[in-house]
Amino acid sequence: MKGSASGSRLRTHRISLPEAQHADARTRTARDRAARSRFVIGLRETLIAPLRAARDDMRAFREAYREAPEPTIGWDVLGARAMFRKGMPLLLKEHASPTRMAAAVWLGTFVGCSPLYGLHYFIVIFLAVFLRLNKVVTWLATNVSFPAFAPFVAFASIQAGSFATTGAFMDLHPRVFLTEDLGELARRFFFLWLVGGLFVGAALGVVLGGGTYFVLRRLDRSGESYDNLQSRG
Repeated sequence: MKGSASGSRLRTHRISLPEAQHADARTRTARDRAARSRFVIGLRETLIAPLRAARDDMRAFREAYREAPEPTIGWDVLGARAMFRKGMPLLLKEHASPTRMAAAVWLGTFVGCSPLYGLHYFIVIFLAVFLRLNKVVTWLATNVSFPAFAPFVAFASIQAGSFATTGAFMDLHPRVFLTEDLGELARRFFFLWLVGGLFVGAALGVVLGGGTYFVLRRLDRSGESYDNLQSRG
């Protein structure tokens, strides 16, 4: 009897152990599925929420544009001047808080210091829509690298990129341009400008964005607004 009882307990132990392992595996699987589900939902909200906000902004702009009074213009070509006179004040008032205006200036300056000429507009408009920043101000800030200032931005960015990647500033003596392959030199300049532009753009963006924030905060405290400044002009 004792032998049969001990054998029964042994068989029960052998059966219960796999069942417990299966139960633990099912619990882990359920936890993993729940974690993946939460991750997917969070990622979806992170990506979709800004797009929904941008859609709402576009709808609000269209509604405000329809309700805006028609400007009186002597001459016009295909209604371009009327669209500009109606739409520009609305665009300038979009996300016009000091914090968002400063962020728009910083973003535009940061992108504008990159060597990606021809792509600045598309990059900043996409980011401004995604981040809900003022699109006009963001685009205007990219012109920090306008032709008269571009050589200084390029020089500072190349030197910053050289120091960041090699620990030393790049030798830009005229002999470098005479002795080295120009194609290889251009590729190196582009890479260093791309890297250094991150630092120069971020630093310059802090200066210009901080100045924008300071000025707009002063205007808010003094009771001024964009409408008052526009009416004065």
